Amino acid sequence: MNDEGTSVFSPNLKILGQIKTPDDLEIHCEIEGPVEAKNVVIAERGFVRGLVRANRLVVAGGLDGNFLGMEVEVRASGRINGDVVCKSMTIDKNGVINGKCIMSDVIDTAAARPFEDGESRNLIKPIFANRKRRRGKAGLFLRPEDDAASGDDRPESNEA
Repeated sequence: MNDEGTSVFSPNLKILGQIKTPDDLEIHCEIEGPVEAKNVVIAERGFVRGLVRANRLVVAGGLDGNFLGMEVEVRASGRINGDVVCKSMTIDKNGVINGKCIMSDVIDTAAARPFEDGESRNLIKPIFANRKRRRGKAGLFLRPEDDAASGDDRPESNEA
């Protein structure tokens, strides 16, 4: 990320509330509430509790919440406790993700709109809404046309 158009939050800061910017964010402090930016870096001393929406997220500190975006990188000191929905993912040795991970070319950002009180909807639930059982195996359909294009009109089965 470049320095031009980047907001840096210092370590002694604690923010309660929603952060939204079209620029990049570098977080060295504690934030409680949803964060939306072009690109987000959570530094080693940084911590976010809430939904993060960004094109790219780099986590060297902690995220206790969900992430929705195109790319996520979890560094060796990084930890995510929450669901991750992205297009690509990199996890360094000792980096941690405790939650569900969905990688898809189709990212539904509307599914992750934060509530006014700062809480976020479950990211994974709307994506699994199109899941359907076939021959005892669950298939994941992220686009409605995938289900229709399969041409599979067999009834659902609970066989393993």
